[in-house]
Amino acid sequence: MVARALREGSSFRPHSQWWRSVLGIRDIFKCGVTHSIRDGQSANFWTNLWCGEAPLYSLYSHIFRDTAHKSCRASDCFDGNGWKWEVILADFTPKTAFDRELTQELKEMLSNLTLNTRMDVVK
Repeated sequence: MVARALREGSSFRPHSQWWRSVLGIRDIFKCGVTHSIRDGQSANFWTNLWCGEAPLYSLYSHIFRDTAHKSCRASDCFDGNGWKWEVILADFTPKTAFDRELTQELKEMLSNLTLNTRMDVVK
């Protein structure tokens, strides 16, 4: 049936059991996807793998939990002057020495990264 629907140009029914199953395992497929970030338009700052060996939300879960902009793109967090920490850390207030260390570590990780005008590459 799926093959026939594809041949005939029909779209998938989003409520079908097959489609629900595919959506249920989408995070598995994301595990192997990396973003070669250039302009930052396609990469979610926190949840996509674009900086380091894991998504930033998993490396800095303590910050991510409290920050306001969980779905911002990398391009939303950068301008020609550098990283926009007021966006990245919105609503996050370091309360402990550990919080301050994490914040400093994140800033150091991004200190040598910049965005440009070329389109991102998703691999």
